[in-house]
Amino acid sequence: MDQGIKKVLIGDLKGRLPVAIVGLGKMGTLHGAILSTFPEVRVTALVDKDVKLGKTILSMGMAGRFYTSLEEACKHEEIGAVFITTPTFAHKEIIQECLRRKLPFFVEKPVFTQWSDFLGLPQEKKKGLITAAGYFYSFRRPYVLAKELIDKRILGRLQSFRARLLISEVFREKHGWIFRKELSGGGVLMNPGPHVFGVLEKFFGRPEEVLASTRKIYSREVEDEGRINLTYKNGLSGEVFASWSVKGVPLTAVRVEVIGERGKMAVAEEGISLILKRGAKVANSLKGIKTQKRGKGVFIPVAQMPAPKEPTFVLSPAAGGEGYTLEDRAFISSILAKKKFPYDLDFAARVEKTIALCYQSAEEGRTIRGKRGVYR
Repeated sequence: MDQGIKKVLIGDLKGRLPVAIVGLGKMGTLHGAILSTFPEVRVTALVDKDVKLGKTILSMGMAGRFYTSLEEACKHEEIGAVFITTPTFAHKEIIQECLRRKLPFFVEKPVFTQWSDFLGLPQEKKKGLITAAGYFYSFRRPYVLAKELIDKRILGRLQSFRARLLISEVFREKHGWIFRKELSGGGVLMNPGPHVFGVLEKFFGRPEEVLASTRKIYSREVEDEGRINLTYKNGLSGEVFASWSVKGVPLTAVRVEVIGERGKMAVAEEGISLILKRGAKVANSLKGIKTQKRGKGVFIPVAQMPAPKEPTFVLSPAAGGEGYTLEDRAFISSILAKKKFPYDLDFAARVEKTIALCYQSAEEGRTIRGKRGVYR
């Protein structure tokens, strides 16, 4: 029997969307805690191959019955949506199971360890199915507002940008699946690189050309640092620097500085800085938003940005917990309203294509054009 949304609407007598969480590590417990605050959701299944981990999670009071596979869970539970929060190398099999059963699913990023896996997805199963990828920076207030300002052309024609992704994580050789290329797909560009590449895709779309170099500092199999130049069809160009081996950055930090003909804007987790040329019109773009004078421009702190319309459960505020909640709520709302989720599997494929081009460019030592690249 189809386990998809049709069964949810006619089979769930409590009127709440039954959800399975596959992968009970840090991200699985985070999403589980958030979903438990949604009145329209009930977690029916907790799935992980590690039975001991399952017992630990259940002892913490998380709702749902424990299973060692999604297939087993579907035999015993009503499931209307799946959250896939396993390590990346396990995503493919679970996604295929969701597609086979026509189950809407959310999957953490990166979706696959290699971009060619997107090409292997059966399009007829994927068509019309609501999917989501965990590009949660797309829901963090500074990046949402920055996108709105770009679209309102507050900077005029865009000319260039500089993007940075930094975190203090690797200062010696480390072990685990993230540091094994066959299991993770790569180093800092793959984990946590999608944060910055997702923001760039949201802001600017797909690049036409990619020139990249990577460097191993402490790791044996994967890169610890990457430098990338991106060129776009409209003449925009930008630089990206990513490193998980810089000191003094305890949490992932994504900063994007954009220069346009009317001024420049810098967006980061703490807010947005704007320096505009004399005569640039900003009143309508910043209507209702309080700004602070800073140097030659203004600063808009997160607290002064438009707040979510609904109450938000903020787990780990410093790590952007609000963004995770808004992301989960948007996915659940998309299922219930039968509407496409904006940051779906197709969005993820575009972001991860750019990352694949970075690796190809670094390996071959040349500029790669997006339409001509041979993906890994």
